[in-house]
Amino acid sequence: EEQRKKLLKIMSRTSEVMARVELASDFLNIKKGELIHHNIHFEHIFVNNRKFSGIIDFNHVSVGDPLFEIAYFSVMPHGQLYPILLKSSKVEMNQDKFRFYRLIISVGKIHTRYVKHNYLHEYPEILDTALAELDR
Repeated sequence: EEQRKKLLKIMSRTSEVMARVELASDFLNIKKGELIHHNIHFEHIFVNNRKFSGIIDFNHVSVGDPLFEIAYFSVMPHGQLYPILLKSSKVEMNQDKFRFYRLIISVGKIHTRYVKHNYLHEYPEILDTALAELDR
């Protein structure tokens, strides 16, 4: 019931998400894309002696903003470890972009997890992420 209420609250604010997408064109001016994993999460990262040592599973690779990759990781399980990935990657942090990316990724993940595959119950925290980013 709590998940349903959160989901309805997010759905009632979709016009806000769309408005932010339109406004984002001002600061999303990506002149040169780079290869990004596009599906990075904890299970795709190798750590050796408590240090980042590699990434696997590149079947979703695309061209884009590397900060998108960090934001994607941050909304996934164990995402609170994103500062380590950020530091290891040497990607420059832009808080506006980062929060925007987290918003669109979390809303997209809700669709994937709830509408498409019906496994939102495995990681319901994505609802809290979407709500937190909507409230910023």
